[in-house]
Amino acid sequence: MSKTWLYVFVSIVVSAILTALITYYLVINLVSADVATTSSNLAQADLNKDGRADEKDFAAFMTCWNKYNKEASIEGCASCDITSDSVINAVDFAYFASAWRKSGKLMSIDLDLDGKLNDLDYAILKDCWNKYNQTKAISSACSRADIDSSGAINAVDVAVFAQLWRYGGMSRIGDLDGNKKVEKNDNDKFKSCWDQFNTSKTMSSGCKVCDLNSDKKIDAIDYNKFVASWRVYNN
Repeated sequence: MSKTWLYVFVSIVVSAILTALITYYLVINLVSADVATTSSNLAQADLNKDGRADEKDFAAFMTCWNKYNKEASIEGCASCDITSDSVINAVDFAYFASAWRKSGKLMSIDLDLDGKLNDLDYAILKDCWNKYNQTKAISSACSRADIDSSGAINAVDVAVFAQLWRYGGMSRIGDLDGNKKVEKNDNDKFKSCWDQFNTSKTMSSGCKVCDLNSDKKIDAIDYNKFVASWRVYNN
């Protein structure tokens, strides 16, 4: 193997490892950011200090993130440096996202107002994005897809929707008994099935509900999904 190909191979491997670590941090650990009380949640998420943690704060954070997540200078974005370490990084994002989620904005993406976050909401956003992402003229049917109330359906709306829809999906996936909660009964069920079948390629019919990614086995992927769902409900 030539030095060039060896360099390319090593670069690909390193990149894959970094991507996996970042994904793990954001998807699994993001939901467990240590935000203790409702008042501190609001303080950390209300960046413009208007008494609300809303889409304007999300947009402000993403603006600062895009400017300064790789730089030491954070001029004009000190409020986004939640950990006060003079950099805006993944730790600040974790705290902000957790605080913003807990501020009660989750249902702002229930676009069809059916009380659920599901594929129908995603379909509405996708349709409205395809129609109006290049124009400020939005039909009344698509007004709720303008999540940040900017008068346009743009990348900010997509970012907010994606963030919250992912949490909505996490919060549902661990509800093994279908009672709209992720609680001790679900934890006991998953633990029992995990103990029985996590090293096996077979599973009992009663444990199929714990195969959260439908790959016909109960493995680390299912475990991580359940833990993430549990943390959304119980942190």
